[in-house]
Amino acid sequence: MDVSSVVGLRDRAIIAVMTYTFARVGAVVALTVEDYYAQKKRWWLRLREKNGKVNEMPCHHKLEEYLDAYIKAARIEGDHKGPLFCAAIGKTKKLLSPV
Repeated sequence: MDVSSVVGLRDRAIIAVMTYTFARVGAVVALTVEDYYAQKKRWWLRLREKNGKVNEMPCHHKLEEYLDAYIKAARIEGDHKGPLFCAAIGKTKKLLSPV
């Protein structure tokens, strides 16, 4: 996977979230920035599944690494209510601004 662009980092982070959490695609794409949060020494993900069920789980250290790299490159740290995974603009290797 080409991680030289922010879109590649986003794609790697999406695949890692689905791999390490076994979450449905719908739950992963519905994540907001505030759903990735620190609790004590670990980072956690809050996933909203079908029927309003909320699953909170600690992140694997590799998942933390991938999410941190993507969030930093996408510059979405301050947009807590915005989507964690933004859409790409065609094949430009740039993300659509969440604002």
